[in-house]
Amino acid sequence: MNPRPIHGASARPVRTAADPRAWYARAALAVLWALAASAGDGLAQPLGPPHPFVLAEKGGLPIILTSPHGGHLAPDSLADRSCDACILGNDGGTQEWARETADAFERATGRRPYLVINLLARRKLDANREIVEAADGDPHAESAWAAFHAAVEEARADVEARYGRGLLIDLHGHGHPIRRLELGILLSAIDLSRTPDGLNSLYGRSSLRALAERTGGLAALVRGPDAMGTLFADRGIPAVPSAQDPFPGPGEAYFTGGYITQRHGSRDGGTVDAVQIEAPGPGLRDTPANIRSLALATASVLEAFLARQYGLVLDSRPAPRPAAETCLELESVPAALRVRVEPSCLAAREPAARIIDVLGRTLLAVPLQPGSFEIDLDGFAAGLHFLVIDSGARRSARSFVLLPR
Repeated sequence: MNPRPIHGASARPVRTAADPRAWYARAALAVLWALAASAGDGLAQPLGPPHPFVLAEKGGLPIILTSPHGGHLAPDSLADRSCDACILGNDGGTQEWARETADAFERATGRRPYLVINLLARRKLDANREIVEAADGDPHAESAWAAFHAAVEEARADVEARYGRGLLIDLHGHGHPIRRLELGILLSAIDLSRTPDGLNSLYGRSSLRALAERTGGLAALVRGPDAMGTLFADRGIPAVPSAQDPFPGPGEAYFTGGYITQRHGSRDGGTVDAVQIEAPGPGLRDTPANIRSLALATASVLEAFLARQYGLVLDSRPAPRPAAETCLELESVPAALRVRVEPSCLAAREPAARIIDVLGRTLLAVPLQPGSFEIDLDGFAAGLHFLVIDSGARRSARSFVLLPR
């Protein structure tokens, strides 16, 4: 993708590179690994050096979920993007879609997909663009962009090493008139309208190149009975392309796939394919219940697609969840954290919890008791934090993202 012109760049305050980002990342990495080591399985294993504006988790499945446009953080320390072509609006609910899909996989299989989420609002960073348009010259946004894509690269390499092949799903939202999923594989609507032989001849231009080479064709992958869009439509969620809706009609809006699909799919090599999924808002992304239903369908479709197209059958018997996962549940709400603690978490007479930031600083200490309660974090900086429970010889630690008020 060619860099697009920057509007008003000369008027932007200059931010020097002499900020403590390198030390910050090293310190955060040390804190996260120290917590992970002391907490056992209670903390998700990090993927790449931690960054305050990127959530990246290593998975146990050959699936990578990315969410570049669903971040909620908009710190004043980062300038708003103002380039001529910049799109600033978020794809609402897509971060939650990614998280809920990962949770659905865990409930069904006991394992989670790889997860890479941009926590910044799109007006601060667009992680689905090359760096010039993505960060618009802000060094902190550039740092987050680099961390996001480094985590995806690490996830791809790990999937290829562990499973030999895999699938990246890039989650987005659209506002087009037709309420259907749009599955982008770097082919246009005209490309998708070709005959089966004509479509098969385009496999080398698609982000499903590796899969098409193994299966012998592209047409069946995008509009056959076991195509991803067909599997969604079979579950009551219309999608294009699919057997039910093979290609967008003349004049119908359709997203073909963006920078993430281009860079991290298999078009230019490797054995991890990529599909960009664009979901409409009404009925799918507009309420927590609808997002949860969409996530359940997404996990179900991806499990079936992996089995039928990749020959990778996931064990549907849930593995036992680690004790720290079952006894401690967190929910981020604006300027607060909701906590549910089971008695099994609390081995000491007077257990305490600490809120720790990515630099390892204790921001708040509170006494604990079994049950559900809310910790007021108004006034604390939004971003990635950790809740650590010290209970005798046992420590439970979980990461969470503090949302702005």
